Amino acid sequence: MMMLVTSNGSVYVLKISDVDKLSNSINDIFDFLGDNGTEQQKIDFTTEKLGLNYDKNLSNLEGYFLRVFENFGISLYKANNSDLSDWSNLKL
Repeated sequence: MMMLVTSNGSVYVLKISDVDKLSNSINDIFDFLGDNGTEQQKIDFTTEKLGLNYDKNLSNLEGYFLRVFENFGISLYKANNSDLSDWSNLKL
């Protein structure tokens, strides 16, 4: 799991629920990019493209994230309170 605290205090957890599905999805992206560049260059390119699209979806970043990574074998949770004792599994 990975936890993220945003600038406005929202807390999210990213959980890998299916490692194989995540690995296959990432490999599909790299395969789509072909043999152009190193693995790090492919990561940088993908990150840059995602960042540009995030900028276009600032009003609904949760929804955008869920749409982009819908089939990646990951789940996104958001804390419902400040003591992190209650979480919502965000869905489309």
